[in-house]
Amino acid sequence: MRFRPALLLPALIAAIVNGAAGRAMAQIQLQGAVGGDQSAGMIEQGVALRAPSESSVIGRQLRLNGASGRLAFEKRGADFVISRLVLSGEKISARSESCEVDITGGPFVLRPIRRFDGLRRFEGDIPACPFTVEILDSAVQINVGDATASTPTAGYCEFKAADCRGSVAGFWGPAGASMSLADIAQNERIRGLAEKNAQANYRALIASAGKDRAKVRMAASEQAGFSSRRAERCEDYAGEERHGFCASRITDAWAIALRARQNPAAFEAEEANAAKKPAPARGPAMQLGPQTLR
Repeated sequence: MRFRPALLLPALIAAIVNGAAGRAMAQIQLQGAVGGDQSAGMIEQGVALRAPSESSVIGRQLRLNGASGRLAFEKRGADFVISRLVLSGEKISARSESCEVDITGGPFVLRPIRRFDGLRRFEGDIPACPFTVEILDSAVQINVGDATASTPTAGYCEFKAADCRGSVAGFWGPAGASMSLADIAQNERIRGLAEKNAQANYRALIASAGKDRAKVRMAASEQAGFSSRRAERCEDYAGEERHGFCASRITDAWAIALRARQNPAAFEAEEANAAKKPAPARGPAMQLGPQTLR
C-alpha cells in the first residue's frame, strides 16, 4: 500500500543542512489547535494539542488491524477497564491452524503509567497476557514487551491450556468494513489537519533544538522516515486503502508526539490547563453501525 509522503518543507531542510535551523521564527497557530500566542518575533511554539483520552474508545468494538479479535473498554466507577478481550491466532501444536481465545476473568482494570510521546498509557492487569495500551483517537496501540506490531515473531500471548498463541500487539480500531462514506470523509479531515499540525510542531522542535546539530539531525531523520513507518504500521489494516482510518490516527499521534518531545513536562501541564476548557471539535462522531461482539 502506498501513502502520500509526509509533507516536508524543502526550505527548512535546506536550512538544517546549512546549520541555520535554530533561528527564531514567527509563532504559528493552526485552525483547530488549543491555545497559542500568535505574537511575532517569538521562537516558534508549534500547535498545542491534547492527547486523546480513554473516553474516545469507551463503548467501541475494536479489532486488531480492523479485522481480527475483539476488544471493548468500559468505565466502571473510577476504573477504566477491558470488559471483553478475544484474541485470534494460531495453534501452538499446529501453526497452520487458526484458533481463538476468549479471555475470561474480567473485567480487567487498566492502570495509568508513564506517557509515551505524549500519549496516555495504561498497563493491562491480565496475568496470562501482560501488555500496555496507548490511547489514540477511537483506537489503541497495544504493546507486548518490545513488540509494537503483530508479526510472526513477536506480539503474541500463549495460552497453553487452549493450545493457542493469540495475536495482541498492534493497532486496534473499528472493523475496516464498517466505515461509511461519512466516516471516510472524517478520516480525511483528521489526517489533513494532523499533517498540518505535525509540520508546525516539527518546525517548533527544530527551533527548540537551537544549535544542537545532533538533535536537529535526529528530528529531521525521524520526520523524513515518518511516512514509511506509517505505511508499515497501516498496511495490514483491513480496507485501509478505502477508508484511511489507520493513517489518519497515526498521523494525529505523530503531531502530538512532536509537540510532547519539545518538553514532556510542559506538554502535560499544558494539557492539564486545556482540560479545563472544552476540547476542540473534530467533527461528527463516527457512526460505525452495529458491531455486536460475539
